[in-house]
Amino acid sequence: FQQLKGSKRLSSNNIYQLIFDDQGNLWAGSERGVDKIELSATNEIVDIYHFGRNDGFLGIETCLNAVDKDEDGNLWFGAIYGLTKHIPSESKKTAAAPKVYFTGVEERYKSIDSLILKDWTNTTKVLQLTPDQTQLGFSFRTVDVDHPNEVAYRTRLDDNEWSPWVKENKQNFAGLAYGAHTFSVQSRNYRWQESEPIVFRFF
Repeated sequence: FQQLKGSKRLSSNNIYQLIFDDQGNLWAGSERGVDKIELSATNEIVDIYHFGRNDGFLGIETCLNAVDKDEDGNLWFGAIYGLTKHIPSESKKTAAAPKVYFTGVEERYKSIDSLILKDWTNTTKVLQLTPDQTQLGFSFRTVDVDHPNEVAYRTRLDDNEWSPWVKENKQNFAGLAYGAHTFSVQSRNYRWQESEPIVFRFF
């Protein structure tokens, strides 16, 4: 026995179904839907595409061993909420990179509600602070309906090193030095695809 290796992770380790399609991809059914697993010639995981409710797989939780392939190469998945037919030619799912957005800016833990955040993101606009305003907080978010708990973020201030990847989607700064600053944030999804960084400038 040999465990499949690779940097990509399945949506669940509770595997109820396994089947190969005519293109050599391995399909795994679980309580979260189905995963299409692309394998290399040495059986290492190259990529994984998840199909859940938002991708048209409405059965959600699959049933044990209730999977088959017909003479046309179509896959049939038995699930709690019925039978789903999968046509391989229609299964191309684009792996779009995530997008990250600012959801709030706070000064001394009080929201600056007057800001329209999209107008302050990735622009030359600079938020002017008074010399005694040395505490600023940011909140941000990436929307991932299928894997919300797998989104991670990293941040940096000015030209410092990026922080480690964490699940926390807030960053507070206290004792800020007077002067121009640029705050950057980036996200990545469960497939480790990274978003484009976004920036917010303040002085």
